[in-house]
Amino acid sequence: MWLGPRGALRLGGGVAGGGAGAVGVSARIVWGLGAYLDLAEGVYADPNQLVGEIRFGLRYAFGQGAWQPAVLVGVDHGHEQDFADFADEPGRTLVGSSDAIEHRTGPMAGLELRYWLSTDPRRKVLHHMAVLGRLDATYYVDEAPLPVRLAFGLAFSAVF
Repeated sequence: MWLGPRGALRLGGGVAGGGAGAVGVSARIVWGLGAYLDLAEGVYADPNQLVGEIRFGLRYAFGQGAWQPAVLVGVDHGHEQDFADFADEPGRTLVGSSDAIEHRTGPMAGLELRYWLSTDPRRKVLHHMAVLGRLDATYYVDEAPLPVRLAFGLAFSAVF
């Protein structure tokens, strides 16, 4: 499980920037291959919007050392809504059922670098904690403006 901030830029016919709080979980399938699910909620400026994201896919980690790079491939589904519309229907917005929400979906690919705080299994607590950085890109396959999203994040991770 990991928790941390995420910043992003949306590009294509203009630029919009924003930030979000994000949480994610992952599970190993075999060797370095695993599945992940990330949830984020944040805001963008220009246009001023509330943005929620659900991202899921596969993660492949290389190596067993303190520094562990990984590649990510998956799908990003986003909800974008103007602040004024959110004020009219906050409950429906938060559960994703407001008519004013613009649903956006597209393929996502990225890179991750994890630093494990300890590689010594005798250090029971630190052995299961890491700091991670991510950089990824999504191409939304819809007609809405700003179809490319570049995201970057820094998080704290704990393995249970």
